[in-house]
Amino acid sequence: MDEIADIKYKSNDLFQKAMENQSFLQVFYGDMEGDEDEMALKNKLILLNKAIRDFQTDVCGCGQGIRIQSMKSLIREIQGYI
Repeated sequence: MDEIADIKYKSNDLFQKAMENQSFLQVFYGDMEGDEDEMALKNKLILLNKAIRDFQTDVCGCGQGIRIQSMKSLIREIQGYI
């Protein structure tokens, strides 16, 4: 996963897997309050999506390697919940 396209693909895949859980689906879209793990997963998915969006809109490209590593770390954490 060295490029942003790979990270986007993995992020989408993880999001789809998370949404297969009906309970998490309701937590994610705000219909109900979830347990600690569901809330952490929701926050990490949102953070990863924001990191991808910020990476794509950053014209200077400063710190791209570190930002890619940070996104990879978030993906590993999300995989732990799914």
